[in-house]
Amino acid sequence: MLKTLRVLTERQDATGTVMHTKKMDDGDYKFFLNLDEQFKFPVNQKNKDKTDSLVVEIVPPDQGTNGVILPKEGDHVHVWGAWVTDKPKGRHEIHPTWKVVNE
Repeated sequence: MLKTLRVLTERQDATGTVMHTKKMDDGDYKFFLNLDEQFKFPVNQKNKDKTDSLVVEIVPPDQGTNGVILPKEGDHVHVWGAWVTDKPKGRHEIHPTWKVVNE
């Protein structure tokens, strides 16, 4: 995983509304987060060009653990995790995500 991700900061949080959820082939639970105004900074131009949202991924070992819900579309959530650049895609993500709570 670290070969494809460049860590920008090890701990970052963000809030927003869940737009799209998907269970990935590698087992990650991925969703797009339409960020609240005070958290617009974690996205870059690649995010803006594709979905105008932040990609959030919860890896299998963290799914179902205390403090990590798997949100549904329309949920307003607060997330915490590593803020990274997905090197092949060029976009910013929170990946892995260590905490997700409904607000």
